Amino acid sequence: FRTGNRSRLEDYSSFEGLLKTCRVRIAAMKGFLCKKMTSKTSVSPVITEKWYINDPADVEGLLVTLGVISALIFANIIALQCSVKPGEMARGDFACLLRSSPEFRQFAKTIWAEGNRTFEARIGVGPNETFDIRTVLDNPSGDILERSTHESREFATTFQYMEAKFNEVSNDTSWPNLMTKMKVWKAWNEVSTDAYGGSDYLTITGTLAYVFVALALFNSVTMYVSFAYSPVKEDYEAAKKRGEQGEQTHPASLARWMNIGMPVILFSYLLLITGVCCFCCSTASVNHIRY
Repeated sequence: FRTGNRSRLEDYSSFEGLLKTCRVRIAAMKGFLCKKMTSKTSVSPVITEKWYINDPADVEGLLVTLGVISALIFANIIALQCSVKPGEMARGDFACLLRSSPEFRQFAKTIWAEGNRTFEARIGVGPNETFDIRTVLDNPSGDILERSTHESREFATTFQYMEAKFNEVSNDTSWPNLMTKMKVWKAWNEVSTDAYGGSDYLTITGTLAYVFVALALFNSVTMYVSFAYSPVKEDYEAAKKRGEQGEQTHPASLARWMNIGMPVILFSYLLLITGVCCFCCSTASVNHIRY
């Protein structure tokens, strides 16, 4: 205040006058800084508040990510479906039927002696130790695998022994092996092996994974072509240039596109996630059949 002129000192004669002047100058400085910042920074126009996306590059990134992931998983699904052999499918069906169907267990016991075979009830499982597989074949319960660790071990022993016998070449020229009779019995009795490890389970989960991921891939390609041919990017760049000049613009092209495009993108991601889950189940079933 000492360097100021007399008129200014008179304005500051009271404390209230000093506060009033400070408030005025602070408000003026604030307005000046805000004006400078808005003039140097490009104004990003608010396209839509519904999906919280203001830049077309974000939408393009979602579409590209969806397409790349869907294509990679789709290729693995096809490779998995083509790698499973008919013999592996039959092995899975045999294990599933032997576990869950008392009728098939009796059928397997009956046809054992056909083709000049002798039914061997007791098999050696170790030094001076045998196991009678009739404890499994004569079990009347529906599912004998997941009851206890002891019964699971008995079932696994019975399955390994009988599966090898069923794959042996038969002396009967009309039936290559007993596994072929198992397929005929399954088809005639219309028994579904949709339990974990069966061929129907593998087919269902693999098909669902194929359909879901294929739809996600198709949607990603379709929406990307639609997005590329829409005027979204051009309108957005023009709005940014006008925003740099201080004009508040609100281009509606992206908002109109997102009214349909964003629900389709979100639904496609849901299809992709569902397809990945089905693919994991199918892959686990293949490993269960093989090993």
